[in-house]
Amino acid sequence: MIDQDVTVTNRVAALARGVQDAMNVTWDEMVGRSRRTRYSQPRKVFAYLLRQNTILTFQDIGDLLGGRDHSTVLYWVKSVERDKEEVAVLGKLIQDVERRAQECFPQSGSYGAA
Repeated sequence: MIDQDVTVTNRVAALARGVQDAMNVTWDEMVGRSRRTRYSQPRKVFAYLLRQNTILTFQDIGDLLGGRDHSTVLYWVKSVERDKEEVAVLGKLIQDVERRAQECFPQSGSYGAA
């Protein structure tokens, strides 16, 4: 169980760093309360990536992202799923962040919450 916790923690850190680097935001901006698109879009992308690449629940992700409700996280994930199909740049950004996270921690694999 401890190995799995470390793996999830490492994956969360790698995904956070990837989103921060790719979207030029700090951790505090990403988990903050601002509704400005500059901060809310990275937050949504991070939530989506956490859901797809870890075993975290919607509530776990909401807690990590500033105490948001699970339904907010569900909305974010669905929003990114829709937007990444319509906006090629967003899809490419998500793939790039996932690739970087995999390079950081290749042993952690993908959890896919599909």
